[in-house]
Amino acid sequence: MKILVTGGSGFIGTNLIEAIEGSGAIILNYSLHPPLNPKQKEFWRAGDILDRTQTMAAFQEFRPVRVVHLAARAECDENTTLEDGYRVNIDGTRNVLDAIRATPSIQRAIITSSQFVCAPGRLPESDTDYFPETIYGES
Repeated sequence: MKILVTGGSGFIGTNLIEAIEGSGAIILNYSLHPPLNPKQKEFWRAGDILDRTQTMAAFQEFRPVRVVHLAARAECDENTTLEDGYRVNIDGTRNVLDAIRATPSIQRAIITSSQFVCAPGRLPESDTDYFPETIYGES
């Protein structure tokens, strides 16, 4: 099975790749940055999800069966705007979703986020229940 992980070089991605590495899966870590764990460099392909053409090509060439989307700007910066500070979360995720739609081999995809899309103290009632209280959460 082929698994493509966007942003697999960060903390969560490094641990995810470590967890699936011995499973027999063929892994592609599509990320701007080299992996935190140098032993995982063999899985890394430098790529920017903001580059729509490059992202589409990576998905089409690798033909994954599974996708885990982790690539994002994760730090909170309330002194920026959605358009300036969080393009990777908005436009980049849109590019990943379009690449998933355009890749017939994909059977499953996991799109990740954080608790910031829902303010503390209330649980979401559905997959589309959304109530952020920060710019990061809005992204």
